[in-house]
Amino acid sequence: MAEYDYNAADTWMCSCGKTNTGKFCVKCGAPRPAAPPPPAPAPRAEWVCTCGKVNTGKFCAKCGSPRPAAEPKKNLQGQDLHPRAEGLHHKA
Repeated sequence: MAEYDYNAADTWMCSCGKTNTGKFCVKCGAPRPAAPPPPAPAPRAEWVCTCGKVNTGKFCAKCGSPRPAAEPKKNLQGQDLHPRAEGLHHKA
């Protein structure tokens, strides 16, 4: 009788030490644990600190300076796409 070649992704190790392929452990009857959480999101885009260090986090790894705030997006004429509401209110 030929032995079935299980895919390694289909196997799991029970806390009792038995390697299994189904939904329950064949040795102790424990249910297969839930799937692991999805991987962490990709790091944010790189930015260059005023000290020259290239970083990806919220703070510079070399000098500790905070990441600068994102600059407002501009249209083709160089104007802010979302101008502040200042001066737009009509005086009564």
